[in-house]
Amino acid sequence: MSKSIQIVAATALLSLALSSSAQANMGLGPYAYAAATDADNLYMAVEEWTFDGSTTLPALYQNSWAQTGMGVHHVVAMGDESATRFGAVSAWADAFTMTGGTGNGIANVSLSIDGEFRAAPYAMAGYMLLKAETPVMPWELMAFMDGGVALPSGIELVMSGMADSDTSAGPVHTVLTGSFNYEYGTTFYLTSVFGAAATGVGAANFGDTATFGISVNGDIGTGTGASYMAAAVPEPETWALLLVGLGLIGFQIRRRRPGAQALAD
Repeated sequence: MSKSIQIVAATALLSLALSSSAQANMGLGPYAYAAATDADNLYMAVEEWTFDGSTTLPALYQNSWAQTGMGVHHVVAMGDESATRFGAVSAWADAFTMTGGTGNGIANVSLSIDGEFRAAPYAMAGYMLLKAETPVMPWELMAFMDGGVALPSGIELVMSGMADSDTSAGPVHTVLTGSFNYEYGTTFYLTSVFGAAATGVGAANFGDTATFGISVNGDIGTGTGASYMAAAVPEPETWALLLVGLGLIGFQIRRRRPGAQALAD
């Protein structure tokens, strides 16, 4: 299997578990979500949800698992020495209202990542943080990440990153950072999604955690009542920051001619 095909499949794995199965049973509001799946059995995804700010149960499917707390992602995807591509997704959304000031302010945000890539032949992971008036729901993330479909209007991509076993083999210890404007007293939502995929004997092990942080000039109120750590200080960057997000990457890869090199060596 060519690298370009593997990357297409891995990117799709970040979204195929984000199904619309719970649409009829949930409204717009804070949630935590975890899913584990493989690309050869698209309807065999294991999903876990919470809507009260608590941590999900682990979503386990063969060689992949995920668990989500408000502000914390745990994902592991490991190949089983076959061509099957395993994936895991962790996502959460919470409402934020900043007080203690007037007019507009600037929030600094971060994701502190600790994990490890094992190659042979491939493993990858990706992240994005979105700001909007309402939470971005899993089926919207699915459409965006799997096909380059535009997100609904009014959604801001605050930060994103992607890395793979070709460029970041071995331990990964890094901090993604970003910032956004907000209005004091006006409620908005942040939606955070982290995914991983692997095939062969590759592995993307981010089970130790990827932890979100946020800092503002004032006080932070949340819809779930959760408290979030302060934004971390950036370390030397080892993940390529993406200005266009994971969805556009997947869309562009799909448009490459067969056998084209998806990433520069």
